[in-house]
Formats: sequence, C-alpha cells, structure tokens
Amino acid sequence: MKCFLLGALVTAAAVLPAAGMKDTRFQMLPVAPAQRAGEAADCTTTALLNLPPVWMPGDAAVVMLAAWRVSDPARDRLVSALLFEHAAVLEIAPAPCAGVETEEVSVPAHPVAAALGALAALRRISGAGLVVAVGHGPDARHALAAVEEAEAAARLGPGGPRFAAAVSLGDGRPVFVLSAPQPETERASARLGAQCEALGAVAAGLPEAMRSDPEFSVAACRAALATDVPPVPTRAAATRR
Repeated sequence: MKCFLLGALVTAAAVLPAAGMKDTRFQMLPVAPAQRAGEAADCTTTALLNLPPVWMPGDAAVVMLAAWRVSDPARDRLVSALLFEHAAVLEIAPAPCAGVETEEVSVPAHPVAAALGALAALRRISGAGLVVAVGHGPDARHALAAVEEAEAAARLGPGGPRFAAAVSLGDGRPVFVLSAPQPETERASARLGAQCEALGAVAAGLPEAMRSDPEFSVAACRAALATDVPPVPTRAAATRR
C-alpha cells in the first residue's frame, strides 16, 4: 500500500520566500495525486499556496515541484520573483505519508501525479487561469513529463486541465517546454514572458549554466515558450537590472 504527502508543513510558513514580499498571502490547499485508472487511491493532504497581493481567480499560477528543504535560497528567490510577476506559487514536495504503518516501504507519490494533482486543485479550488509547471532541483525534469498530453489525459481525463508550459531548473541545463494552447483570454504570451523575466531575475541562484549570462536564460525561455510579445519592463526585469 502506498501513501503520499505532497505539501510543505504549515509550520514551515515562517521561512518561505514570499514572507519577504509585502502583503503576500498564504493558504493551505488540499491536493491529491492525479492517479491513472485502476491505481489505488492515495492520501490527500495540503500544500502551501503563496498568493501575491490582489491575486484573484483567473490570474496566472505556478506549480513548483521541488524537494522540500527548510532552507533553499535559490528556490526562495525563484518563488519571490514569480510572486513579483503576479503569479501565485503552489509548492509541492512528494514525500511518504507520516503515521501510516504498512508492510511495504512507503515511497513518495510519483512527481508527475503530484504535479497534475496540484494543477487540478489550483483550477478547481483557487480558480487559477494559466498554470505553469516548474521543477527545481535534482528531479526538476519530472515537471516536463507533466505537460505530455498522454500523461495528462490518463490522469486528468481528455477534457481535464492542462499546464500551459513546463520549466526544468537544476537538473542539467535549463529546459523550457510549451504545452497545450491556451484560450486567448489567458494572454499566454504576455504571462509566460513575465515568468521568463522572473527566471532571469534569479539566475545567479540557479544552476551554473545560467549564472554567467542571465539574459541568455530569458531569451531561451522566451524562444521556447513562443512569447512573441516584445519584452516589457516587468518588475522582475527592473529588479535584475
């Protein structure tokens, strides 16, 4: 029997990056892994949602998939930069459920199931609009699998929600992948462009391949995510410069 914990502990809220941004709000969002048909149901728990000031349903959001650590400056800077660009950030970290005794060794939820379950929760409960999957750390590339249509359809159904894009940071060279087309009302190009600027704003804390040339990471992100809207002076860009 497998059982899973997706979210960060409530007691860790005091050390979260968003705490340094004025008027940031925090909510605990119930999240369950998105299972394939026939897979056993696993435990639902809560994950920490960071909300920038005046965020409302329909606004952009990010599912941040990262190994949970009390202190991770690079991750913290990335979360803060995304909040600065008006994207809510839901942090998930698959780990074994606590307090469950089984004959088998408890194993974490598959990161893809965790990410897609978080996407469903953001849409259903918070009313988020465009959502991007961001993997940070050694297992960052699992975020890329969450945008594959076959995987999403098997776990969320053919008509279920889909990530707009995925980003892998920290597991080799950064990778940016565009996913399902978004409705025009989501302003996908402009919103993805703002998130690309946020990535460049924290390049110094990301993998070595991105440290020497922050502008390269912004350009690579924009090119991959087809953000054809000319760059605008976003808040993260202004902070970086």
